[in-house]
Amino acid sequence: MALKGFAAFAFSGIARPDRFEADLVATGVRLAGARRFADHHPYRADDLASIAAAARACGAEVLVTTEKDMVRIPAMPEAPPLYALALAVSFAADGDLVGFILDRLREKGVAAPALAPWARKRGDERARADRTPGLLRRGRSVFALMALLPTRAARRLGAGLGRLFFRLSPRHRRIALGNLASAFGDRLSEPERLAVAHRSFAHLGTIVADATHFPRHVRRPTEEIAVYEGVEHLEAAAALGAASSSSPDTTATGS
Repeated sequence: MALKGFAAFAFSGIARPDRFEADLVATGVRLAGARRFADHHPYRADDLASIAAAARACGAEVLVTTEKDMVRIPAMPEAPPLYALALAVSFAADGDLVGFILDRLREKGVAAPALAPWARKRGDERARADRTPGLLRRGRSVFALMALLPTRAARRLGAGLGRLFFRLSPRHRRIALGNLASAFGDRLSEPERLAVAHRSFAHLGTIVADATHFPRHVRRPTEEIAVYEGVEHLEAAAALGAASSSSPDTTATGS
């Protein structure tokens, strides 16, 4: 639905709410009011009631939020209709995406990382002289070590680093726990959410470790590197399905 000309009350829990509100105004929406929350804010019932009251008070015809926020809103109380602003990014067919990113990094005073060969061909050739940040260098050293280790050892190292990152990064820990709280509510206790988040970061570490072994794996048959679990259940279900199709009096059920 086009909201051009509508009086809107905007609310968001993102890093740059000013950009979101500016984009709304650029589409022709009349901004009647706005409410800003912290990035990744988990919306509670009292937040939504307050937003609805503020929207009614300023005469807003619609509520508008971001697509990122919309997924964290279970249901709005009685309020104007709620919409999410959909954004799309596109580059010209002959545009230099890598060069564009490098230019933005330079504007912010960030040293661009060394580029892969394909990126150097497309990007700004001057990027070859840029210094790679120390953190990126250390990360590459860890990736190189993982690539040299046997797969199991690399996965154990990756899981350990994932768990370590979870402990050392309060921001990412808070985001993960907040997302779990929004997704599961009271169905998961606080210790259960902590355990799930902890395992998720460990799993992310194993995925990174697996990625460092991709060049080695792609030269091997899939059967040597993939483990299939539960195939017997699929075969049993297929057998039941065949029996069901051959005998009208037989019903196949699965769980």
